[in-house]
Amino acid sequence: DIVIVGAGLVGLIMALSLASKKIKVTIIERNNLSREQTKKIDKRTTALSQGTKRYLKSLNLWDEIKLLVQPIKKIEVSDNSMIKNLLFDSTDLNEGDLGFIIENELFKKILINKVIKSTFIKLLDKENVVDIKFEKLYSKNKVRISLDSRVITSNLIIGADGRYSRIKHYAN
Repeated sequence: DIVIVGAGLVGLIMALSLASKKIKVTIIERNNLSREQTKKIDKRTTALSQGTKRYLKSLNLWDEIKLLVQPIKKIEVSDNSMIKNLLFDSTDLNEGDLGFIIENELFKKILINKVIKSTFIKLLDKENVVDIKFEKLYSKNKVRISLDSRVITSNLIIGADGRYSRIKHYAN
């Protein structure tokens, strides 16, 4: 039903969200994901809010993720023009921690494992999108996606391939 280009955090979470609604998804990723899982290459982290925690719980992901996060207890905001800094403290709230920090590679590994187990998601890694055409097929609007090794059609394409998105370029 839907093709997602890009298997980063956004693409993987989008695929799992759609699959939770029993929508068939194909993820296209140019990198070799099995190699990425064994080699730690991303030193970045992601901050997760309480709202994100609730959403990840709804996707049955939080129980695995919570073992890998560090809670955010305090946040201090400072600015040269401010006389006094703003301080947010989790003890002032009724919701618990302000948020959580997780390493991207650990987060991505959990997401990829869930994607692989899903019967609604097909993962095509080591594939490159070379062209996209929007066309009518059997009187329905379709997206024709040409890859290095094959051509697939879909009802919708989602570009989750980063800030230098090739999908954005192809879609004009």
